[in-house]
Order: sequence, then C-alpha cells, then structure tokens
Amino acid sequence: MRLNLRQGIYLAALLHDIGKFWQRAEKDRKVLKQSTLQMEGSICPTGKAGYATHIHALFTSEFFENHRDIFPGELEHIG
Repeated sequence: MRLNLRQGIYLAALLHDIGKFWQRAEKDRKVLKQSTLQMEGSICPTGKAGYATHIHALFTSEFFENHRDIFPGELEHIG
C-alpha cells in the first residue's frame, strides 16, 4: 500500500509521539533494548543541565522497530 502525501502527514501526526504514551505507561527506560538506549545521544537533545531530554523519542524509535511489519514499507518514501 502506497501512501500519498496527505495520508503520510495524517499518519505521522498520529504516531509521532507514540513513545510518550509508552514511556508514561512504563515509567522506566529498562524496558527498552540496549541498542535503543545506546542511541540516546543521537536521538535525544541535551538540555541546559547537560542531560538528555525528550526521552520519549527513544520509546517512539523502538515502537517503530518492534512494529515494522505493521507499517507500509513506503513510509520512508511518502509523496
């Protein structure tokens, strides 16, 4: 199934913060794979105090990795 641009935008809007739901349900990063945790420095921005912020992005990343078979392969090539 190929998504057009509008469908891609709708799907992205619905799922871009899916990790926030998972993070708040778990309350602990220990549920994430070690490979996901190692991406913290490249995925999460650093705040003024020098700590990573937006940790939910790690949960979002792993969500998509865990459910890759559900989403259309064309998500990387929407348009």
